[in-house]
Amino acid sequence: ALPISVGSQQQNLLEENLKLKESLLQEETAHLAAREELQSFKERLQAWQERGLDPEKFVAEHAKLKAERDAEILKIEGFLAQKETLVAESQMLRQELDKQRMLLASIRQELENLTNDGASLELNAETLAFRGCLESIENKLKSELQRSESWEKNYVQKQAEKQRRSNYVKRGRGHMERSEEH
Repeated sequence: ALPISVGSQQQNLLEENLKLKESLLQEETAHLAAREELQSFKERLQAWQERGLDPEKFVAEHAKLKAERDAEILKIEGFLAQKETLVAESQMLRQELDKQRMLLASIRQELENLTNDGASLELNAETLAFRGCLESIENKLKSELQRSESWEKNYVQKQAEKQRRSNYVKRGRGHMERSEEH
């Protein structure tokens, strides 16, 4: 190990001293900024108190509004989950209804083919009853389809109306909050 010369040791000490001075200057600057921010908060608090505004009331009101918002968020999430379930169920029912309609159309076509192809076949009471049954099923399927489409249309309209009301209420509250601040 070579002995460190006095000159290089002095140089190292000078560099370390310079780094410490820079660090101290940065800390002092940060400290002054924090003091200024604290003073600004104190002045704002005093101004609120002079106007008769209690900061503790604001904190309590903020906590209350936050709790209400959180409850509304949970409620909305529940509605969204319910909506997803209902939409999935509606789609499943619509698919089943479409399958039934296709089956009915297929049976009707086969029956017409049999009737057309077999002119010698007599339309007996059983065939007529079968045809009447098919028509009844077809009417029920049409009714179910109309009901499903009506339900879906009403559901979409109600959701759009709720969204408009929600947006209106949000805009109204925001306006009220801004007017209270002034």
